Amino acid sequence: MNTQYTQYGQQPQPSDSPSIPKPPTRYYPSSGASQTSRGAAQPGLQPVANPVAPSAATGRSSGPRHSAAVRPPMRLADANPARLPETAIDTADDGNIILCLSASGGVGLSVCASMLALALSERGHACALMDADRTRGGLDVLLGLEREQGMRMSDVEAPLGRLEGDALRQELPKWGNVSVLAADPWNGEPAQWWELEAAVAALSQVHDLVVVDGGDGRGLEQVPSLARAAILLVVEMSVLGLARARTLIGGIGGPVRTGDTAGPLWLLGVHPRGMPRRAPRLDAGQAEAYLHHRVEDAIEPKPSLCAALLDGMGVERIPREYRKTYDALAELVERETGHARGTA
Repeated sequence: MNTQYTQYGQQPQPSDSPSIPKPPTRYYPSSGASQTSRGAAQPGLQPVANPVAPSAATGRSSGPRHSAAVRPPMRLADANPARLPETAIDTADDGNIILCLSASGGVGLSVCASMLALALSERGHACALMDADRTRGGLDVLLGLEREQGMRMSDVEAPLGRLEGDALRQELPKWGNVSVLAADPWNGEPAQWWELEAAVAALSQVHDLVVVDGGDGRGLEQVPSLARAAILLVVEMSVLGLARARTLIGGIGGPVRTGDTAGPLWLLGVHPRGMPRRAPRLDAGQAEAYLHHRVEDAIEPKPSLCAALLDGMGVERIPREYRKTYDALAELVERETGHARGTA
């Protein structure tokens, strides 16, 4: 008597007809599968139409966005791509990667990373923006791209720890001229470290510069390219914010490293939201004295930008009040990473 599985993970039921276990379904964009897509079309497997209703959380457009395909069981090399020499992971040209971190939640790190990417793009660079905050994500929603078709991290699968850069770039939604790879952990399990490594390596091969939103950096010490990347640390300009930033700079609990292999480190201060207008504020000099590191600038929160984000309007442009700061940061990135200003 054969054993049949009617649903992945259920107990086997007796059956008289021959059958094989069914793994869970995965999805790939209906515009055409590629090897960068989770559940990419396999020989002998037929995609099945799977209309998806618009989500109340994201409001994505109705209609069949995805097709379903059977995903084969994970191979040993997929679980540990560095195990065998012939399956070693491609490493990125980390000289063109900028990892954005913050030790304080709610400081506006994702907005800062997005504006830096936009400023670099406006200076003529082919730029990508990647969301490596695996457990929270939502960078596409922040930018107002949640209705845009294209690949998210839940769609990315890295066979043997590799992705093809051009194929990945073509499947990503665009924010202006910036390619955006957002994390969406609510659509599946958080990305594995080798998937993050493969994605950042692929993006770095086909873009001049890659800006990565790394959250507080936890879990990213396993990603070799990010551990060696240049770092923009966004610091909350408060006593507690400075104490947390000092810990992160020391390399505890994140990928910030010291030594010959570490990239440059830049600090950008952001004053806390909701402070009374006349309340005393920490200045850049006080922060530098405590952190023993230069602070490039300290910016005030912009209420209209915060309101637009809360209303789901996204980020449209760099506000005039921030233009000088982000242009200076973009110039600093160009100079210290060896990437001359591009031509638009």
